[in-house]
Amino acid sequence: RRGAARLAGWLEEARRAGADVALVGASPPGEAQVPHRPFDRLGPGRLVRALDAENQLRPIDALLPAGRRDRLALRLAPAELRGAVPPLSTKESPDRARSGLQRATRHP
Repeated sequence: RRGAARLAGWLEEARRAGADVALVGASPPGEAQVPHRPFDRLGPGRLVRALDAENQLRPIDALLPAGRRDRLALRLAPAELRGAVPPLSTKESPDRARSGLQRATRHP
């Protein structure tokens, strides 16, 4: 739950900065106004289905795993569902991450 709350706060800040975000996981985002795609427990199949559903709504540019377990589960997801760049980190500010992501995914 702490991981979801930490991610929700980061994602909420990124959303306010103009990023299109969603939280995928068991815990709801609390007070944050971040779209949430729930699943009951982490597992490769559940994670892939949730990422696929989000990818159908909008292509996934980047992922922000909550911790080591999430990073390991992401390695089992197909490459097209893992984003265009390596996973982001909450250690980087949402605005800086969004700017870097735009540079990496936008073509002149």
